[in-house]
Amino acid sequence: MSKEKNKIEMQPDTGEPDQGVCSMPIDGKAGKEPVFFLNKILPYIKEDEALDGAHGLGGFIDVETTGLDACRDEIIELSIVLFAYNRKTGQITGIVDEYTGLREPSVPISKAASRVNGLTLRKVRGRRLDMEKIQSILARAEFLVAHNAAFDKGFVCQLFAEAAQKPWLCSMRGVNWRQKGYASRSLQNLLQAHAIQVERAHRAENDVKAALVLLSCSGPDGRSYFSELLGKLA
Repeated sequence: MSKEKNKIEMQPDTGEPDQGVCSMPIDGKAGKEPVFFLNKILPYIKEDEALDGAHGLGGFIDVETTGLDACRDEIIELSIVLFAYNRKTGQITGIVDEYTGLREPSVPISKAASRVNGLTLRKVRGRRLDMEKIQSILARAEFLVAHNAAFDKGFVCQLFAEAAQKPWLCSMRGVNWRQKGYASRSLQNLLQAHAIQVERAHRAENDVKAALVLLSCSGPDGRSYFSELLGKLA
């Protein structure tokens, strides 16, 4: 979601039982407006407030690339969000730090990739990732999460060797979406089913924040999706 349009769309939930429930506390102390997706809230919190022993830090990461082959293609956009979560309940409590940036690749951007993410060489020409900022977030994250982690990990580890040393969780495969009644595990379909709308799908920042909101939602058993995913670390 762009900084300029970081606001709530005043539309109610549909009330359908398979959409899950999202209940995230608002914490205005961090000096930033919460990220809103309809009535679902992703607050910003200060890192010192998150590190109280009861909370941990994870990193959710998403990349847009020139194509599908991590050995041949390259990252053209990367977004990473450092988030806090309650170790006991598995509830995501908010955003601690974040970075999103574009990168000019040394290989062409495939037409298929451009059709999906809308990025062209003109849009990324001359752009570089802030490597130090990304490395700082990676160092603080206990683990990394991505939707279809096998894809993102392949690209991220090409640029950041330290990412390969972190545990990775996959929000696509690590949550039993089909058991919960969802025929598709694709991020966009899951967001739609939970009434979570983004300004532009298949852009890294939008997808990361929307995915975190999705994971903060709960199924019929009252358990958050992230709590289930977190169990994969055990």
